[in-house]
Amino acid sequence: MISGKVKKNNVKQNSTNISKKTLDIQHNCKLTEFSNHQENINNIKDQIKHLEEKIKSYKEKQHQGFELSDIDIENMLHFRDQRDNLLKELDVLNEKDEVEYFVNTAPILFQYYDIVEKGSGDDIQSVAVGENSILKFFMSSGEQTEKPKEKDETIDTNKTSDRASLLEKYMWLTDDNYVKQIETEVKEKCIHCGASNRNILLNEGMIHCNNCDSIEYILIDHDRPSYKDPPKEISYFSYKRINHLNEWISQIQGKETTDIPEEVYDKILLEIKKQKITNMADLTYKKIKEILKKLDNNKYYEHIPHIINKLNGLPIPHFEPELEEKLRVMFKMIQPLFLKYAPSSRKNFLSYSYCLHKFIQLLGRDEYLPNLPLLKSRDKLHQQDQIWKKICDELSWQFIESL
Repeated sequence: MISGKVKKNNVKQNSTNISKKTLDIQHNCKLTEFSNHQENINNIKDQIKHLEEKIKSYKEKQHQGFELSDIDIENMLHFRDQRDNLLKELDVLNEKDEVEYFVNTAPILFQYYDIVEKGSGDDIQSVAVGENSILKFFMSSGEQTEKPKEKDETIDTNKTSDRASLLEKYMWLTDDNYVKQIETEVKEKCIHCGASNRNILLNEGMIHCNNCDSIEYILIDHDRPSYKDPPKEISYFSYKRINHLNEWISQIQGKETTDIPEEVYDKILLEIKKQKITNMADLTYKKIKEILKKLDNNKYYEHIPHIINKLNGLPIPHFEPELEEKLRVMFKMIQPLFLKYAPSSRKNFLSYSYCLHKFIQLLGRDEYLPNLPLLKSRDKLHQQDQIWKKICDELSWQFIESL
């Protein structure tokens, strides 16, 4: 083993390591972002309104019988693209919630600024949390936080007292693109300063002391597979399935950000006219799917609820927040069991429509089932049922056969 003491700014960081920016800088950037948030929203809304007026003027010309020139058509399409891009940008801005940000990051921020004020994180053993403190309020606001045990309860911060780990936790909470550094705690004390707050950085092949920033290079001997052939457990953690589930929940309710060209709607309406469908209220998920398949527009299947709502204006399925949360909880419960019971040859997860269909059945909300069709292939459906039955048996859930 080779050991040596290096300065902090000489320790090589890889792309997944802590950013060179301090937590204070990141936090202030976030505050500046929030302060400009509403102004940006108002500016974008004004631009969208201006573009829609231009598009409307061209459409009015068409309705009045005027034939648009090639330049007019090109301009109208250009304005429409600009508007759609601004709408997407507006959706991103609307998702940013300042209150949620402070609720999620308050404990980290309090610990960080306490460390900065005292000058070092090594002497901090605990932070007193009084009955009426702000920290107590934020710590008790989430579902996953523990209930207070006593009036003068204290929170142990030994493991998070150093700034680097706090910054990493902060980035993990606030940046969806941040990749957490793989690390393992080391029980042996540092030979340079005697501190026990050290981590093994597997990707770097070294042990790093969070107290004095010394490093010890080590030879890691294990049979861990290479990145080219990861086991499915690692693949699972690298792919956030819960995000894909949230997309499905949004799509069923027509909440997703869509970019369906107007000509697609025109083709659907023309096909509806050919099929002599006079009552738009009779449009069903199955009927629109048949039309899209006939038009060779299979890629819009996932947006069928949104398309139906656009065509007839009738209310689309709506999940109350409690139902959405139950679906997420059930989805998280089956994750380790899928890894346990899925055949080793299977790489893909269960169909998300299948999972939601089964969850809805178990919850007795059959009114949503028409919007969650199962696979047509009997073989594939049978394969999923085999895995699902084992999961249900372990969780003591009722198994409802699909075939």
